[in-house]
Amino acid sequence: MVTVSGLPGSGAKAVGAAIAEKTGRRLVDEDIAVKMCQRLRRSIGEIEGLEASYRSVWSRLASALGGPWERYGAYAGGPDWMGYSPYLDYYIPETYLTKERYLECLKGVVAEIAMEGEVVLHGHGSRSFIPPSVRALHVFVTASWELRVNRFGVEERLSLEDAEKWLERVDRHRVEVSK
Repeated sequence: MVTVSGLPGSGAKAVGAAIAEKTGRRLVDEDIAVKMCQRLRRSIGEIEGLEASYRSVWSRLASALGGPWERYGAYAGGPDWMGYSPYLDYYIPETYLTKERYLECLKGVVAEIAMEGEVVLHGHGSRSFIPPSVRALHVFVTASWELRVNRFGVEERLSLEDAEKWLERVDRHRVEVSK
C-alpha cells in the first residue's frame, strides 16, 4: 500500500499514477469520493461543500457575520461556526451532514480500500486513516512555487496571475484547516 499526497500543482496525482503503473497497483482517487457519496447518500457537490466549509474559527466568524446562516450544504457560517461545544445542546438531525459523520465515513472507506493491500491512494487525507495493521509507504510531493503555478495554470486553463491567486488562497486554507 502506498499513499500519495501533495500540494496543488505539485504533480502528486501524476506521481501516484506513475507509482501505480510501475508497481502494477490500482490508483484510487475518485473512487473514494464515489464510495463516500454512496454511503452518505449525498452528491459530490454536498461533499465538496462540506470540505470547503471548514476553516479556522476566525475566518468562519468573519464569513458568518457577512454571509448566510444556513445549516446545510456548502454553508460558510451559521450556528456551527465555533465548532462543537459541550455547552451547546442543540439537536442535529440525522440528515444533516456533519464533519464527524463525514470523517467517520472517510475513515471507513479508506480502511476498506486499504485492506485490499495492493493499491496506491491519492489525496483525501487518506494517509491519516490507514489502519495501523496495514503497512504503508507515505509519499508527499512538493514542487517550487513557480512550477506549481505553471503546472496548475496549465491543468486548470488559467492565466499565471489567476493560478497564483488561487494557489495562494488554497495554501492559506490548508494552513487554516490544519490549525
